[in-house]
Amino acid sequence: MPRIVRGGLIQATLCEPATSPLAKIKQAMVDKHVVLIADAVKRGAQIVCLKELFHSPYFCKAQQAARFDGAEPIPGPTTDRMRALSAELGVVLVVSLFE
Repeated sequence: MPRIVRGGLIQATLCEPATSPLAKIKQAMVDKHVVLIADAVKRGAQIVCLKELFHSPYFCKAQQAARFDGAEPIPGPTTDRMRALSAELGVVLVVSLFE
């Protein structure tokens, strides 16, 4: 018998101006996505996918070396936070960030 798996896709706008300090943008976006992920799980999502570079302005359409300082190690602070959230909510998270 087939097993139904429900997925959730989240694509959210920046909640801070792109000119704000990158650390402030990242924190605000992670906090925003934690709420959106929890909402998706409440709606039945078992796998939740976030957009590419979900927690920072998308800079890849043009080379902007100033954004390179937003790179993070993997594992690192964002993956640690998402891993804990995944375990807490019992959901698979697909998270993209600049490494």
